Amino acid sequence: YDSAMTEACTMSGIGFIGLDGPAPDPARHGEKAALLAAGAAAGLPVPPALALPPGFAGDIAPLLSRLEAATGARLGGAEAPLLLSVRPSPIGTAGAQAPAVLDLGLTQAAFPALAARLGERTVRDVQRRLLHSYGTGVLELEGDDFEYALHDALRLAGRESETDLDAGQLAALSKTYLGLIADEAEEPFPDDAMAQVAGAVAALPRIWNSRRARLRRQALGGDPDAPLALIIQVMALGLGPRGGAGFADLRDEATGRRALSGRYLPDAQGG
Repeated sequence: YDSAMTEACTMSGIGFIGLDGPAPDPARHGEKAALLAAGAAAGLPVPPALALPPGFAGDIAPLLSRLEAATGARLGGAEAPLLLSVRPSPIGTAGAQAPAVLDLGLTQAAFPALAARLGERTVRDVQRRLLHSYGTGVLELEGDDFEYALHDALRLAGRESETDLDAGQLAALSKTYLGLIADEAEEPFPDDAMAQVAGAVAALPRIWNSRRARLRRQALGGDPDAPLALIIQVMALGLGPRGGAGFADLRDEATGRRALSGRYLPDAQGG
């Protein structure tokens, strides 16, 4: 990769996960970023990512080209679209987490290629997840509003779970979410991949440093002044009959005894 670009990223304090360049430092990029980098270095299938230090104010577009080069996909591309997540990586003892924003980069232009590769029903599901994630995690809309809309859609369709909704029903739900965002946020959802990512990168530190979030961290025994680094990572969709989300521990969470334990939810995405 271009050495001048790598040097510029290094000077900006960027950490690289699964890419050439300096690995994230937990003191600068948080434990989450450092652990992901360690997993990638050990050969685990960790999607490539960038770790931004607290207060990063540079241009993210050149950085995202690293992820495009690593995947052969392009953010906002019509032929091989790249989907990204923006995740919090607190530094030190922080307590309550900021939300992750998932599936960024899904636009009307990207939809046909993704549907051809993954199936329309899966991409409709990704679309409604993106709108929910962006609405609550970036625009700070009430999550209950999205949940009520989902419950209404399930009742209308006579279904028990969102996994039972078909492509058309999910499309109708996404249309409801789009109307909700336009009404409550007083601005339309951005149908531009770069604007989606930039919105998430700007929103998470703002939410993290809000008075409400600081008080919640303090109440949970965390450091209210803990800095927040960010991880921009290639999405692992986790959807469909062979996908899911979960976590694993090397100790039993109930007894502390050394044993492999964890949780897994099929057809789901991690936060």
